[in-house]
Amino acid sequence: VELPRYDAAELPHALTDVDWAHLALRVQENVLERLLGRSETLIDDEMQAGLEAVLSRATESLASELRLTLAQLVRDLVARAVTDELTRVHDEIMGERGRE
Repeated sequence: VELPRYDAAELPHALTDVDWAHLALRVQENVLERLLGRSETLIDDEMQAGLEAVLSRATESLASELRLTLAQLVRDLVARAVTDELTRVHDEIMGERGRE
């Protein structure tokens, strides 16, 4: 955060020369700028933490769904391979019997 600096030419030579209303306004503006800079950082940090939590849950959910889907695909592939092999063996046996 950059803080505005007071130009030496703007500073009064003595406390009796201070424009207190102007100084109060300037201090208020500077404080608000600092607070806004910090609040953006806090909001960014909170937003990042919130997004990380959401992304973590989404990733866990996606990983779980992928595991279930892949497990089902593997079961289906194995079942199809077993069925194909049993059909092939059955056809061979029936072919041998037909030749006898």
